[in-house]
Parts: sequence; C-alpha cells; structure tokens
Amino acid sequence: MSWKLKVDVTEEFSAFGDEEATFKTTRDLIVAKLEALDLSEFNEQDVEQLDEIVEALRYSPDLDEFDDHWEELYDWADDNRLWIEVF
Repeated sequence: MSWKLKVDVTEEFSAFGDEEATFKTTRDLIVAKLEALDLSEFNEQDVEQLDEIVEALRYSPDLDEFDDHWEELYDWADDNRLWIEVF
C-alpha cells in the first residue's frame, strides 16, 4: 500500500530548536502547511477529522499540548496514508 499524500514539514519542525523562532510562529507555519494540502484523495469524514486535529494544533498554547495533538495527527496520518516528513 502506498501513501496517498506526502507533506514535508522538516524545515518548519526544525525551528522548534531555534532560539530565534517563537513557538507560536513555528506552530503557525506547520498549521499553514497542513491546511494547504490537497485533500481530494480523502473522504469527507476523514477530512473533517483532520480539520479538527489541525484546529487543535492551531490553538495549542504550548509545546506540550502541541505534541499531544501531533500524536493524534500521526495516528490519523498512519490510518489514512498521509506521510509526514519531519526529519
């Protein structure tokens, strides 16, 4: 089985270790990249679930909460064949 879609957030994700980048800026860049995906390969229910996760990422106040929702995103991505490149 192959991946339906791939997204590369390596550059954005690496900014979490950059002292000059704020958490909010980095979070917003990652969310924007996820929102820009062409989700035509996914059914409506799956897109709604992804939208909810991305919305939770968008409003994460800190890295701990972001990480919790990121785990949800990874689970969704595995189930729905979305490859997320972070390294």
